[in-house]
Amino acid sequence: MAYCELQDLIDRFGERELVDAADRDGDGKADEAVVLAACEDAAAEIDARLACRYAVPFARSTRILRALACDIARHELLNPRPHEEAIRRYEAAVKLLESIASGELSLGADEADVEADTGSRPKVRFAARQPSFDARDEAAFTGRLR
Repeated sequence: MAYCELQDLIDRFGERELVDAADRDGDGKADEAVVLAACEDAAAEIDARLACRYAVPFARSTRILRALACDIARHELLNPRPHEEAIRRYEAAVKLLESIASGELSLGADEADVEADTGSRPKVRFAARQPSFDARDEAAFTGRLR
């Protein structure tokens, strides 16, 4: 699932930049397939970076996921020559994703609502019995009987 789409990128970066970056057929409009591919690549990068902490892909895009996806997709669209601002924003997005993955930061207020589409990471529960050995058993085992 892509966490951003063409309109999100236009709203953030302007139509002119998207046309310059994604008009492969020369018709003066950003090619939707090109933008969609960049958005899907951005979602894949987000999922890869957050899979250690969350079940991915997320069922819906939160505000922070959308912002990060836009910055990553923009960087992807401008490759192989992204400008300085796109590089800076991409690096900031990656740093933020690393902080979220490490638990230093969270996805925000919407985190409780963010659940995966698939059960790719089942919940694990552990249960323990009473210990099998006590101090007397240890002495018997090691040959130090009283």
